Amino acid sequence: MNKRIEIFRNYLFEFLKELSDRQYQEHIWANTYNPDSLIASYTEAFIGLFDDANVGYALEEGAVIYDKKVTQALSELSACVDLVDDNRSPEEIINDPHMQRVRDKASEILALIEVSDKSENTVTFIEEGTLKILEP
Repeated sequence: MNKRIEIFRNYLFEFLKELSDRQYQEHIWANTYNPDSLIASYTEAFIGLFDDANVGYALEEGAVIYDKKVTQALSELSACVDLVDDNRSPEEIINDPHMQRVRDKASEILALIEVSDKSENTVTFIEEGTLKILEP
């Protein structure tokens, strides 16, 4: 792979955390406790991760994100996300049995990133808004 593939690192972490956190989903997506009037949804979270962060493109191009375990887990998360019908109410999405798999896989990825030595990484991480190149 010769082309440089960039991942927006802040989006990667933001949307993985959102997809992993049921309480956040209940409070913000379903608007049960949202004192700051945040606007977020399942659809925005998976689009944010795979499109805005550029993870989907990196996976399609065969890039290694952090390491092969993280990359494999991101591919598995993509498959899990595809099983959730996002044309329903936030409550129905949050309670969908497939969402637990999404939450578990997103949590697993965050843990894998934390312990990765990042030696297999082939992408460039940048910070949205600054385009500053970041260390993996």
